[in-house]
Amino acid sequence: MEMKELLKIGKEISLLGKFLTLASWDQETETPEGGQEGLGEMMEYLSGLYYAKSTDPVLKEGLEQLSKEELSVKDAAIVRNMKEGLDRMAKIPQDEYLAYQRILTRSQSLWAKAKRENNFDMFKDALKEIVSYEKKFAGYTRTDEACLYDVVLNQYEKGFTTAKLNEFFCLLKNEIVPLLKKIQESGIDYQKPYEGTVDADVQEKYNKKLAEYIGFDLNRGVIKRSEHPFTTGLSADDVRFTNHYYEDKLESAIFSTIHEGGHGMYEQGVSKELEDTAVAGGASMGVHESQSRFYENLIGRSKSFWNPIFSDLNDAYGLKMNLDDFMNYINRAEASLIRTEADELTYSLHIMIRYELEQMLFNDEIEVEDLPCAWNQKVKDFLGIDVPNDAMGVLQDVHWSGGMFGYFPSYAIGSAIASQIMAAMKKELDVEDLLMKGDLKQIKDFLDYHIHQHGSIYTTNELLNKMMNEEFNPQYYVDYLKEKYTKLYHLD
Repeated sequence: MEMKELLKIGKEISLLGKFLTLASWDQETETPEGGQEGLGEMMEYLSGLYYAKSTDPVLKEGLEQLSKEELSVKDAAIVRNMKEGLDRMAKIPQDEYLAYQRILTRSQSLWAKAKRENNFDMFKDALKEIVSYEKKFAGYTRTDEACLYDVVLNQYEKGFTTAKLNEFFCLLKNEIVPLLKKIQESGIDYQKPYEGTVDADVQEKYNKKLAEYIGFDLNRGVIKRSEHPFTTGLSADDVRFTNHYYEDKLESAIFSTIHEGGHGMYEQGVSKELEDTAVAGGASMGVHESQSRFYENLIGRSKSFWNPIFSDLNDAYGLKMNLDDFMNYINRAEASLIRTEADELTYSLHIMIRYELEQMLFNDEIEVEDLPCAWNQKVKDFLGIDVPNDAMGVLQDVHWSGGMFGYFPSYAIGSAIASQIMAAMKKELDVEDLLMKGDLKQIKDFLDYHIHQHGSIYTTNELLNKMMNEEFNPQYYVDYLKEKYTKLYHLD
């Protein structure tokens, strides 16, 4: 098989994947409850076509042949990614794969309803099936991984095993928990700088402008509403994300916009030469999260970012907030229940809770029925607070309803990588000056050049090495957090 023929097959697989992605997007944003079953039937049919095309014996033979040839860096990455995908998919029986897809098409609506009604039992049976299939599939595809959980981790972040993550999280735990305790003992409590509510439609209008301000191209993107914010990329010219608006919690949608906008700009920045190939997406979920966390935290929570646009925020929402009060409030550190609302300091503790629970599930240490109690206990152990209900506890995240086990650690990995990226960027750009001038284009250009354009040609560590001659190093993240919160809470 020649590379030209492989690219043709790859495009067909990509197009089928896009149809499934589009159906999933519609399921989350537009499909009425009565239409879920019909949409699920369509998605099952498409999944069958996708499976057959992705595991075609002719494709397997062609990939084996091409993997032995001398290829360009881009073509070698395409062959490698397609071969890894085929090898993994082919080990899963088609009937089981399709049965699992059927479960996933109904599970997200079940989760959303269970969350709204604060009733874990409504979602429990679907989650049991999802966990069962995920463990079974991990067993089918396992090679030399030390444990089943390493198999699912590898789908999102190659090379990051439980052994490496345990070391990473141990570092964070040893540094964050004592710092959080000092903050709690300081007695400083930064108060909310506004009162009242702002209509969701008003917030939506402002947040679309904010998305454009940071660099998200609405000519090639769209923003909708959903229960849980997420980003979907069909191509560099069709990138979509959602938001959720709380009328009494304005900062929630603001930082969701900046976060999902970071994901969206990554997708919009991928070179069009990679379109419909196996390297068109992000390098890894950790790298993808580094873009959203970079914009949300290192850019979006900085005073220089808000200085030129703060009056616009006040005007849009009819408020008279003080910038310093706003900055203190959006950067405060406090134990809280909701991961997406968590501050930078405690955020990784939320990830550790999910990481440990997922490991326990895959190691048969707990059952799905045990999750609410186990969740509540870990929140108490890690954050020192009580969980009032399952909607604010075990049901708060959408990920498990989509079978996304092994994904959560990417949020912490991405947060750490974001600090590395900022260190590299500051060697080339005066970031503070650019933000004060409202010039975010040079920041985006830097990320496009070093990260976005390459899609998934390179691994996480290869990208970091190319950018700063260094692999993943969480010490940048730890140093950043310690410096920021020591100053904010006058702990010197």
